[in-house]
Amino acid sequence: MLHLFAGRTIILSTHFMDEADILGDRIAIISEGRLRCCGSSMFLKKQFASGYYLTLVVSDDERLRQKKEAAEANGISSAVSTDVALLL
Repeated sequence: MLHLFAGRTIILSTHFMDEADILGDRIAIISEGRLRCCGSSMFLKKQFASGYYLTLVVSDDERLRQKKEAAEANGISSAVSTDVALLL
């Protein structure tokens, strides 16, 4: 079936990166009408992906300790600062 695609370009537009990852050989990211980056899914992941960040804001030290322990119990490494930032 790949021979049917040789010499052809199909342009798809999506707001979902997982969809672009599955359907596209090359992905171009356009923001505010400008091309920001372009490459294969693997290239973009190597260049820009560092995981997901989850920010939690807690009101006291006890809740902060509980959230940190819960994250670590689930195998999530954590970096704690004034705000809690967990690297998933």
